[in-house]
Order: sequence, then C-alpha cells, then structure tokens
Amino acid sequence: MVCAIGILFLTNHVTGWRILYILTISYSFYSAFGLAWSIIRGYKSGSKMEYLLIAIQVGFAVYLLLTPDDYLHWVHVFYGWWMLLHAYVYLVTWHVDQRDELRGAAGMLASGIISALLGIFMIFGRNLNAKTDLLTLFAGIYFIGSGLISLAYHLLVTNPDVTPEKRRAFSVPMPVFFSIFLPLRAYISISKLIKESGQQLKPEEPDADLRVYVYLKGEGPEILGHLDIAYQGTIYSYGCHDPLARKMFGIYGDGVLMVSEEKAFRNQHLEVEHKTILSYGICLTAEEKKQLEQNIAHMMERTIPWKPKAQICEEKGIPFEGFHDYASRVYEYTHCQFYKFTKGQFRTYFVTYTNCVLLADTLIRNKDLNLIDLSGIVTPGAYLSFLNSEYLNPNSIVVSRTLYQKPQR
Repeated sequence: MVCAIGILFLTNHVTGWRILYILTISYSFYSAFGLAWSIIRGYKSGSKMEYLLIAIQVGFAVYLLLTPDDYLHWVHVFYGWWMLLHAYVYLVTWHVDQRDELRGAAGMLASGIISALLGIFMIFGRNLNAKTDLLTLFAGIYFIGSGLISLAYHLLVTNPDVTPEKRRAFSVPMPVFFSIFLPLRAYISISKLIKESGQQLKPEEPDADLRVYVYLKGEGPEILGHLDIAYQGTIYSYGCHDPLARKMFGIYGDGVLMVSEEKAFRNQHLEVEHKTILSYGICLTAEEKKQLEQNIAHMMERTIPWKPKAQICEEKGIPFEGFHDYASRVYEYTHCQFYKFTKGQFRTYFVTYTNCVLLADTLIRNKDLNLIDLSGIVTPGAYLSFLNSEYLNPNSIVVSRTLYQKPQR
C-alpha cells in the first residue's frame, strides 16, 4: 500500500496529491475527535491548550475542505518551516560539536545551510511548479523506501531461521513526527485502561539484568517522554538540570548526570513528579554485562561531582524547603549523586542531540554492545515503539514490561 502511493506520486502526481489531501483532512478530524473524546472520558485534563488544539485542527480541516486549491501552498509552507527547523537543529548541533570538540561539525554546518536554503525556497520561492516537482520527488522516494523497508522487516520477523541478533540489526525508522508524540499516546492509553478497569495495575518486580525506563506524563514538556537506564540497582539519568546554566528556554545548557539508587529514584518520579513509568527488562550475557560495565566506567571517567541548591544548603546547614528546580527535588527524595562532564560528548546538553536517549544509546547501543538497534533520529517514542514490539516477540531479549503509576486516592 505504501509503495503504491510512492509509485503513484512518481507516475501520476496529481492523483497522489489528491490522496494526500484527503488523508490530511481525515487525519485532522480524527486527531481532533480523539483528543475531544479523551477529554470527555476523563483520560485528559481538558486544559485550555487542548481545547485550542482541537479548534485549530478542526478549523484547518474545514479550511482545506473549502479551499482545496490552497492545499499545495500550505504543503510548501509546512515543509519549508520543517526544513528551517531542521536547519536550526543542525546549526545548534554544529555549535555543540565545536564547543565540545567533537567530530562531524563541518557536516552539521553544511546540512544546516542546505536545509535553510531549501526551507527559504519552499516558503518564499515563486516557481510553484518547481517546488511541487521537488516535493513530489521527495514524497515518492520516501513512500517507496518506507514500503520496501517495512516489507523486508516483516519477512525477517516472520522467518523462523532469522536469529534475534540479525533481526535487531535491521529496524524500521519511525517518522520523527509520529515518534515524538508516541509517549503521550501511551500515557492516554494507560489512563484509559485504568479508568475503564476501575482498578490500579499492580507492578511486579521481574528479574532482569538491565532496565530501560520510559517516563510518561499527560501535560507540559514531559508529554515528549524521558528515558533512563538502570543496571544492578543503579539508575543513570541525564538532562539539562542546572537551572543556572540553561539557555534557549531550557533546551540547551550544561549536561548533568544523576546516579541514584533505582527504587528511590523511581518512587520520586511517582510520588513527587506524578509520572507514569514503563520499565522494560533486558537479559544480558556475561560478555554483554562486562561490556556495559566498561561503557559505564569510561563514561564516569569524564565526569566531576556537581551539587544542586538543596545539597549545598544541606551541607552548609542552611534551612531549605520547597526548592522548585528538578535537581533539588530529586536530591531531597533520593540523596543521589550529580555529575557534570568535563570534556567530549554530553558536556553540553541539547534536546534534539545530546539528550537522555543518546546517553542510553552510548551505553547500550554501539559497535561492541548492540542491544537496541534503531534507525533514523532516535527519540523516547522510537525507543518505546521498538521495546514494545520486541517485548511481544517471544524470542526477544526484552523479557518484561512493567507499569508503575501512583495509586489514585
């Protein structure tokens, strides 16, 4: 089906764009209805932002229905701004690579310039036919490529002769736009399940060598999810946790690593942060355990201790209570250790690059230890999708899936 749409774009682009036009309107109505239904059923809180989002989606769909000739114009504008967003990400990543003396800075700079030029052309270019032809080519290649990759992956998964290692070496990249919001969809689905069953789900404590934690919340920046890993009772969590070293509305700044006792850290996020947590247990061989321990040791060699406000006040005997910064809240509950990186990767945090997912990736996904194999830009949602599919496969290394949620009183 996906390949057919791609071929249609390359052979009869008028019909291809008509199909995409219908799908865009259908998805806008479907998304608005789904959000409204979640509010009605109590799965979502019903904030002003959510009502505004419903109104925007419905208004956009109605507008397209009334003005079908404007559809291609909005596609050009949307894709143009999307490319400008990519340009911004590439250029900030180039700055991070230069600041932390990492390789690949020149490639990021070139990608940023090309993306910016393409975005400006799509938004402000006057040659409508040239813009449409370029987007048609991109759409055709994308749909055909996605269809072929999905088919190959299906054949690998259903073939009993293919080992789990070979299957993990081939993965289907989820479109970034969809993977970003997958944690929110998971949160809504869990809330729906609990509300309809009328009872809380009681987590078990399965035996697993390594756990990957995905944190979910239904509002605020946390709707995009957060990801940590835990090994032998210790959790490693990374983020932009120094409030005095943040820029760009908190998406850029000094990277901070938290090392905590696993259960205390998990309980803090349930009791204080009010998050829903999914944990995936992974079994390791003796060699994989050894390699993971080496990866952790090499990472810690590049760190120095750092202290949040609550810890500084405690050590100086200064009364403290009610600190609002995240690091202080975690310290008050867990008394965990905090570190900053002295050099190299993770010295600087950037939300779309050196983030919580990349740190987990560095520890458990590399040439020596390839436990999780994903393609494309890896987000918490991409991890969530991969871990779910692996858990449902009986031959997978993912042996458990556990839900933690604070009991409703």
